[in-house]
Amino acid sequence: MKALKFLFVALALLMVAPTFTSCKDDEKDEPGAPQSSASLVGTWVYSEEGFSDTFIFSSNGSYTNSWSEYYNGEWKTGSDYGTYTFDGSTLTLRDSDGYVDSFRITLTGNYFDDGDGWVYYKR
Repeated sequence: MKALKFLFVALALLMVAPTFTSCKDDEKDEPGAPQSSASLVGTWVYSEEGFSDTFIFSSNGSYTNSWSEYYNGEWKTGSDYGTYTFDGSTLTLRDSDGYVDSFRITLTGNYFDDGDGWVYYKR
């Protein structure tokens, strides 16, 4: 009888054990304190059918941006470069022609949202 009770307890523990495991740490994706410019360094991609946009942010404060769009039966491409600043919530881009564009982003883990529905993923 003791062996049967032990077997029952062991099987019950085996069935319950998977509920205590996790595949990732959910805390990493929670928004917290503002991020620094270092958090933005890397390659970020937005993509949908017929359009892609890629930013590469360097640690020296420079960026490159390239995009491609399928329009009127053909692919159109373009690129730009310049400098950027990021204060933890506002990304400011100054392109090679001196044009400045600032917008608020939400940077969370490996993605950022530009507030207009474009979500960029870190590659």
